Amino acid sequence: MSKRVTPAIERFNKKNKGKTFRQYTPGQEAWMRMTKNKLAIVGLVVVVLLILLAIFASVIAPSGYDVQDYSQILKSPSWEHIFGTDDFGRDIFVRLLYGSRISIPVGFICSAVSLLIGGGLGLVAAYYGGLVEDIIMRIMDIFQAIPAMLFAMAVLSAIGTGVANMIIAITISCLPLFARITRGAVYTVKGADYMDASRAIGAGSVRMMLKHILPNALGPIIVVTTFSVAGNILVVSALSYLGVGIVPPTAEWGSILSAAKSYISAAPWYLIFPGVTIMIAVFALNLFGDGVRDALDPRLK
Repeated sequence: MSKRVTPAIERFNKKNKGKTFRQYTPGQEAWMRMTKNKLAIVGLVVVVLLILLAIFASVIAPSGYDVQDYSQILKSPSWEHIFGTDDFGRDIFVRLLYGSRISIPVGFICSAVSLLIGGGLGLVAAYYGGLVEDIIMRIMDIFQAIPAMLFAMAVLSAIGTGVANMIIAITISCLPLFARITRGAVYTVKGADYMDASRAIGAGSVRMMLKHILPNALGPIIVVTTFSVAGNILVVSALSYLGVGIVPPTAEWGSILSAAKSYISAAPWYLIFPGVTIMIAVFALNLFGDGVRDALDPRLK
């Protein structure tokens, strides 16, 4: 019969006698793993910086994004205009600052609302199953049969342009993704033993879904939500670039890029800086999303 206390355990107990070890919550452990991922931290810092620039855009550039100076039309980058000026003499850096007030919040809001509605539908479908699941998921299949970009364009063409309408269009196009991800995540925990124990003590359906199922299925849902923010920013910019999203003179990254395409030879900086801004924002969010994925499920590393 083997000893209950091995020499190695005795040495460990002797060395750590009197010490207390802090117990970490799953969220704290995930954050500790996250901080070890340098690229993820870089992505998080860039995202926070972009958000701060959007919040304090009016402080950094109190003159506003629509100030025109026809003596400064298509001026190359300088100390006065670090990103140069556009075809109306407006400062491109200032317009990008104010444009972040649309692109970034819309990306986050669309992901949050899609998660709330689509995730709720996926949770209900997976929990009840049967006819309820068939009805919900077949409706999601119909939505998913149309590419998200094309679906958003169709909705905007029907209800008109504007920030609120864009949020509605992108949110509807994202519902199938969140419904399917949530449904799959719920199925992984639905048959666990603690679920049977919860039913045995009389837990109702709402309590089962919100108290026991959803918290244990949040990992993949959070990861998809993080990545979807980057995708939504791209969709916002693409819709504005195509002329069905935010239209000039309102500053938005995609609309600035669309206006710059006619001056690619005469003023390349006009096109480069908006494109680089979009690329940095999306890349930073993807780096952060990779870090969140690895932190929540270390087995994927």
